[in-house]
Amino acid sequence: MDKTAMKARATRRLKTCAMICLGLLALTIINDLLRVYQTRQELISPLIPDTIVQHINQSYLQQAVISAIMLLIAIGMYLLKRYWYAILLVAITLVGNQYLG
Repeated sequence: MDKTAMKARATRRLKTCAMICLGLLALTIINDLLRVYQTRQELISPLIPDTIVQHINQSYLQQAVISAIMLLIAIGMYLLKRYWYAILLVAITLVGNQYLG
């Protein structure tokens, strides 16, 4: 196998990996937004003030906003064919979300 074919196959694999990472980050954002919705629906009660529900949802909303911004930046990196940078940015964001939440 010549060098050009190996490089093309490696680029294709890297591109696939970057796309999977972007999809995973998008699913994480959707998960955070669903948590906000679920918390609001479960804690509807006259005994629980709305400020407490907002306080609980604040961390989920922060994670979703930060992840959405990072997703947009990572998509930009992907479109500029900087696949390693996109994968690295997504990985840092996902690990950061584990420590924020």
